[in-house]
Parts: sequence; C-alpha cells; structure tokens
Amino acid sequence: MREKEKSEECLECKWNKECVNVDKFKKGDCLQYGVKMKKLTLKETWNLCLSQWRWIAKEVRKSPKNNIDDLKEEWVGKYGFFDIDNNCFFCNYAEGNCDLCPARKVDKSFDCYTPEYNHKTMPIAFYNKLVSLNKKRLAKKRS
Repeated sequence: MREKEKSEECLECKWNKECVNVDKFKKGDCLQYGVKMKKLTLKETWNLCLSQWRWIAKEVRKSPKNNIDDLKEEWVGKYGFFDIDNNCFFCNYAEGNCDLCPARKVDKSFDCYTPEYNHKTMPIAFYNKLVSLNKKRLAKKRS
C-alpha cells in the first residue's frame, strides 16, 4: 500500500481523482477506500466510451454469445468505475436524459436502440457507429 495525496490519480483508474476520507490506497480498491468519481469531461466521456466498446466488440468477436450488459458491467468494474448510469459513460454524462447524450451532440438522430446498430444485439456495429461519430465530432472541432 502506498500513501495517496488528494491530487494524485487513482492507481486503478486515472479518472478517479477526488478522494473522500482516504489515507492509504491500493490498486483495485477504489470503492472500498471511498474514492468519489469526479464528473467526467465530454472528452473523457468519449474516450472511456470508445475504450469500453472497443473491448466489448473484441469480446463479442471471441464469443458471440456474450451478454452485453454483463460485459459492460465487467468493464466498468475492471477499471474501477462504480455507480455509472446503465454502465454507460454516455448515459452517465447525460444523467439519464437521452437528449443530452454526447452522441446526439454529433448526430441528433442517434439512438442506441436503432436496429442497424442496436447496442444490445449488434455491439460491433454499435462500436463502429461510435467510431464514426467520434470522427465527425473531431473533424467538426478542428474546423
């Protein structure tokens, strides 16, 4: 175990920065030691969402029978995130209001249940849609 400063990043996940009553901290024990997750920026939200869905797409390619909800939960737990709305960084950022979803800031018609890329039934297509939206987002930002 090592000492943890209030401004130091979590050993498990660099996004967990605000500590609550924490003197000592060890990898994997974020919740046990009372680390409170800060509100993510839009950029952090996109990066985490893409990382999560890249991993999910890879897992589904290995075994198509994987349950998407279980994979989402496994990923957030593996990286030390807790109390994420629907285990989805976009839902969490939007505080459950689909109109505020970061993907809808790029494409107003985006819906994670759209049949062509439904996140539960077509996770690889969903990941590809997110990548496509992120490219548009970044291109728009540069211009």
